[in-house]
Amino acid sequence: HWDGERWTQLSAGDGSRINHFYDVSGCTPDDVWAGGAYGHLAHWDGSEWTELDFDVPTINAQIVGVQCSEGTLRVAEEEGTIYTRAGDTWSSDETGARYVGAFDGNADDTWTVGRGFGGDPSDRESALIWHWDGTTWTESNG
Repeated sequence: HWDGERWTQLSAGDGSRINHFYDVSGCTPDDVWAGGAYGHLAHWDGSEWTELDFDVPTINAQIVGVQCSEGTLRVAEEEGTIYTRAGDTWSSDETGARYVGAFDGNADDTWTVGRGFGGDPSDRESALIWHWDGTTWTESNG
């Protein structure tokens, strides 16, 4: 945590889960989210980190992308599902890609990158760019 003068190491949760974080994003200084190994998701409220239970489809799914923008939280897990939280409601979208990158944009205009995830070995190495227009995710060929 950067307080304006120095970095301070903080812990998330009680340490009972493996705490490997891969991405972090904040809407405001007191609304910050971090995601990582085994579906680990944590929230910073301005004074402490709270570990959240985040139900992902496979026990070993890694959260590889987190985006917080305008009160909307997006979480990408490595098997290609993007979860969106608006208020207290979660929804999910299957993309068919394996995400290895982060998000950029805002709640209604978001980009993310990844690689192909299919049965054909050549698909597994295809670079993909996905765009959220406020309604649906579409693949964007660059």
